[in-house]
Amino acid sequence: MQLSYLWVNRMCTLEQAIFETKMSRSTVIRYWRRLRLLCANYFNAHPITIGGPGTSVEIDESFMTTRKAQRGRRVRRYDRWISGGAKRGSNHSFMVLVRRRRAIDLLP
Repeated sequence: MQLSYLWVNRMCTLEQAIFETKMSRSTVIRYWRRLRLLCANYFNAHPITIGGPGTSVEIDESFMTTRKAQRGRRVRRYDRWISGGAKRGSNHSFMVLVRRRRAIDLLP
């Protein structure tokens, strides 16, 4: 229960949670991973609609990658396109991992 409270309120880092709860690192990581999965499943089952008539939603995309050994050429298997949006004047937002960046996949 204490781990759930710390996670929901973002009160501490992983190391602080381990110290506070006297649990092992793997237990805290596994528990927090389950909490993230639980939240992801909830929001997938109950999607939130943002936008609508008379509202503005700013949409953008970003390309994320990594460098091999922090220099030189890109490691292609880690290339990711992420699309996201935010409703103006509120804290409503979304992010989506784009698997294929083709017009047929991106447009409704």
